[in-house]
Amino acid sequence: MKNLILKFHVFLSIVCLVPSLYAYEQLILTAPDNSQVIIERDNFGVPHIMADNEPSLYFGEGFAVAQDRVLQLEIYRRTCLGTMSEIGLFLGGDYSSQDKNTRQYYYTDSERTALFNNLSTEAKSLFQSYADGINRFLDSMESNPTKYKDQIIAQFEAIGMHFEQWKPEHSIAIAQYLIRQFGRFGGNELYNLQELQSLGKEWFDELNPINDSLAFTTIPSLLSSVKKHDVGTDYYNVKIDKKMLENLDSQNKELDRLKDELGIPKTFGSFAVIARNDKIGESGSVLLGCPQMGAPRRDDYSIVWEIELYCPTLHVGGMTIPGLPGVIIGRTDDFAWTLTSGMSDNTDIFIDSTKDNSYSQYWYNGNWNDFTVIHDTIRKLTYTGYELIPFTHYRTVHGPVSSEQLSDHYVHSKKMTFWNEELGMLSMLLNIYKAKNEQDFENALKLNPMSFNVFYTGKSNNIKFWHIGKYQDRTDLVDPRLPHKGDGTQEWKGFIKFEDLPKDSNPNQNYYVNWNNKPIKWWNNGDGISWTSTNSLGTKVLAIENYVRPLFPFIFDSLKMVPRAIDDHGSYQQAIKFTGLNVICENILPPGESFFTDINGIPSVHNTDQWNIYYNWQFKKMIFGEFPLYVEAHNTDYNIYSVYPNPIQDKLFIKTNNSSISRNIEIYNLLGSKVLETKFKEEIDVSHLLSGVYFLRIGNDYIKFIKL
Repeated sequence: MKNLILKFHVFLSIVCLVPSLYAYEQLILTAPDNSQVIIERDNFGVPHIMADNEPSLYFGEGFAVAQDRVLQLEIYRRTCLGTMSEIGLFLGGDYSSQDKNTRQYYYTDSERTALFNNLSTEAKSLFQSYADGINRFLDSMESNPTKYKDQIIAQFEAIGMHFEQWKPEHSIAIAQYLIRQFGRFGGNELYNLQELQSLGKEWFDELNPINDSLAFTTIPSLLSSVKKHDVGTDYYNVKIDKKMLENLDSQNKELDRLKDELGIPKTFGSFAVIARNDKIGESGSVLLGCPQMGAPRRDDYSIVWEIELYCPTLHVGGMTIPGLPGVIIGRTDDFAWTLTSGMSDNTDIFIDSTKDNSYSQYWYNGNWNDFTVIHDTIRKLTYTGYELIPFTHYRTVHGPVSSEQLSDHYVHSKKMTFWNEELGMLSMLLNIYKAKNEQDFENALKLNPMSFNVFYTGKSNNIKFWHIGKYQDRTDLVDPRLPHKGDGTQEWKGFIKFEDLPKDSNPNQNYYVNWNNKPIKWWNNGDGISWTSTNSLGTKVLAIENYVRPLFPFIFDSLKMVPRAIDDHGSYQQAIKFTGLNVICENILPPGESFFTDINGIPSVHNTDQWNIYYNWQFKKMIFGEFPLYVEAHNTDYNIYSVYPNPIQDKLFIKTNNSSISRNIEIYNLLGSKVLETKFKEEIDVSHLLSGVYFLRIGNDYIKFIKL
């Protein structure tokens, strides 16, 4: 999108202080707490952000994402709030049906505000700081309208419309929407019931088995057996209106079309490979993570965004989605992880009986109950102004009403295990960033309610797999493929404990592969996903398995060949190798990372400079923990390699090729003030320095470090 580099006085002073450090793009911001934030961009436009504390770090992330993807943020925000109709005219589409769908199945503004107000102090700070960073950029854009060349922005201004200030609730709406896109499954019981009534039970069971024991599993199948699942059979005669299902199909196809137009992620799926020791031919481990969210398009931003975040309390880098603070798939100093959609059933349809052929009342627990009625208005921009479209939607005790057969005195409600709990996934990620060991990592997974597979490895070289989420324990004895009665007689009894979900580590075969397939033999199918030994959901993973299984050793280059071998890109492809303390990390990022036009109207090269990498299945180095990104040496008698450890606590050690350097050491803070000067020595006491970011200078060499 648009690139506005704010030139602060502090930035100018640092440039004068260390001119050799800034041959590449760098920006220094002052955060709301007056601390400094550094945003450096590597050769592919990826922002690497350093700050003194977490709020300032997320402030920097918000600024950088707006700098790169301001229009994408606006589209995501409006899609996830249900307000796309207000600008749809400029995009050539009618988005009123999409807005209605969003408001029907998600939350009201007041519900999101209440959710924000009830968050932990840390989570509130995360969302507020991210919003503050976006707004810092939006304010700058607003004050410099002539510097922005984008046609859509010009069209906004022509009618007096401006980009609305970002609120924490906007990121919450994006989180809720997109987390569901990849972690919500099920809700197809009405289709199944209609199929059962049309084909009969024998054919229905053949096509939709509760469990196919021959289906491929991520956890080797020899480790488990199939568990018997008792179900009732007394609800097969409820009438299902075929025309109603056809209308639902038509609506869903139109929603998918509109999402395609806007570049909204709508496809789920991802693949992953993880291996260790004997499999890779040495003591170590490798991990490939390839989330699939849709193919990149020419002249458009990427769906995903790469970033590195670094402050004294966390260090993480990898892939995220604009509008969502933090990193979704990536690595820390000690470990890496990836996710694939779990595709397990966490949504059920309840059939609620109505008092008459209207939304007067519905029957539940022996009483007639009032619907929750939500009156909405869609504001649709037309050539003559705004058209106001009244829209009313309903909820029962089970959830949003998804369809109706009022002539038969029925409505269908959608009950979700994760209702208003989607942000648990972000809580999981915040805890992952700070995990000190494998147990910390596993404890973080318990916070997530959505359906995902998780793959982990690190410097320990252990490989681990979890199938996580919040799932009904099915002790209600209702067939998971079919609807529940809404009268109170078939209510959910409870949820499966985290300890009882599928998980495994270090299998004898020394590897796992996954392409959204079944996690373990005893795990049953739901109503919308049927892993079988004959359909693509259960067998496409064999393309990966058949490539990986015969390779010994399965080296790092073999790992990187997996996408090409199965002829299927991910939206982001991360390959990482741990051997002892050594880490190699590479990735493929779809084009459009820094999708902006500069103040002279020139598009960033990072709009298009990764097409060849993407098309040729090549990987680039993932820059991580290299601050500064580039250092130019102007000396002949020595080289400074690094300072360590970094971050530093009480003592700083200098790694050089000449321990008898006859020069002074100077240390500067971010304001350009000298805080220490001493004769050269390889060990320096910095215990008196305050926590923050500093520059160590020896001659013409500058090295950045963080003091804890």
